[in-house]
Amino acid sequence: MTKGDDSKPIVLYDGTCAWCTGWAGWLCRHDREEIFRLAPLDGETARRVLDGPPPEDTMVLVVPGEGEPRRLVESDAVLGVLVRLGGPWRALGALKLVPRPVRDAAYRWVAQRRHALRGTCDPAQIPSDIPPARRLP
Repeated sequence: MTKGDDSKPIVLYDGTCAWCTGWAGWLCRHDREEIFRLAPLDGETARRVLDGPPPEDTMVLVVPGEGEPRRLVESDAVLGVLVRLGGPWRALGALKLVPRPVRDAAYRWVAQRRHALRGTCDPAQIPSDIPPARRLP
């Protein structure tokens, strides 16, 4: 996989959030097929693929396709990642049966408390469990 590979989905996460960077590391450990690339929301890649400033308190999954890439946020982004991981994680896609407003409310509840749950981190210190080949600026 190369950093310039535009065919792979990109997970944009809050690089200053210990919870978010921990989740990004978890994703890399479980993504044995190297489906995803990862980039911080405040980075160059996010500015390039998002229309406007990055959303606050949310993860974004950018899925390439014909024409403009799809951008999934909040619970849709999390479920999109888990379904694409396959294996036992795919089963969590059944949560899409829960109405989006309910799923997104649960997502926002955690997102608003994520710094209290795990704290913050220095964005310059990229977690070692996100391999360099998977990171985008």
